[in-house]
Amino acid sequence: MDLIIIAVATYKRPNMLRSALKSLNCLKVFLHYQAQIMVCDNDPKKSAKPIFDSMKEKLFLPSFYFSEANRGIVPARNKLLEEALKTGASYLAFFDDDETVHPDWLAELLNAAKKFQAQAVWGKTIYFLPPDHPDWLENRNFFGGDQPITGTQRRGASTNNVLIDLQFLNKHNIRFDKRFNDIGGSDSFLFREVRDHGGKVISSQEAITYEEIPSSRASEEWILRRAYKNAHTEFRRTLIRKGRFAAVLLASFYGVWLAVSYFFSQVLYPFKGYDFRIFNRRRKSKVKGLIHALKGRSHEEYSIIHGN
Repeated sequence: MDLIIIAVATYKRPNMLRSALKSLNCLKVFLHYQAQIMVCDNDPKKSAKPIFDSMKEKLFLPSFYFSEANRGIVPARNKLLEEALKTGASYLAFFDDDETVHPDWLAELLNAAKKFQAQAVWGKTIYFLPPDHPDWLENRNFFGGDQPITGTQRRGASTNNVLIDLQFLNKHNIRFDKRFNDIGGSDSFLFREVRDHGGKVISSQEAITYEEIPSSRASEEWILRRAYKNAHTEFRRTLIRKGRFAAVLLASFYGVWLAVSYFFSQVLYPFKGYDFRIFNRRRKSKVKGLIHALKGRSHEEYSIIHGN
């Protein structure tokens, strides 16, 4: 009987972690699979342990707690990956500590993996805006989460809602890269490595998680900061995978296209809403991210904790 590990990395978000774990009790039971829950606490003071201990007896699935003192998302993710490999599990399913899962979440991830013979399946996240959010946020999908039809092959994926073939990772010695620990993007880099080694990464519209956006992220500042980070990370991914010449060349073409698009779109400001202006300003933030990446400037994505 195949074993599936459900993995959650957490850092100082006790209430969210409690809700995330509680949602796992609603998962449907499988006839041909066993499942276990693993939580990795990235706080050296082990602040998540009391929450885990209070929930452990209430959880229907066997549950295990680990701590990782080395600060950063990469050590936490790799800790979960290594602990999962020790069990001999077939699959590792990640979701975030600020999310909850649909009862069919795991079943749909597994169904898609089997049906399309995929090594990774990236599910869909449905976002809920805070009550005090600005109206313009509703007019555009600034947070992502949408997925094309199930089975569509993707360039990469995110650990906010994903199923991974553990044995494929182990065979090719694929791990989360510590060079992305400060800025983020180690997950998308890992899934591109999966593709480089012949693996298939696909989408699933039916494997659903839910996330409530905190007020600290429902803002223009966060959206522009995220755009900056994405461009910075994309340059670093290309630099590592294809070398500096290719990274600089692609960044230059992309930066020019973004700059031209930004200036031409400004002409439309009198005829468009505020959401259009923010969407356009994202292009400017991406150019800034590319320039700083070219200069070797660092960026710490996970220095701020969003949520409680």
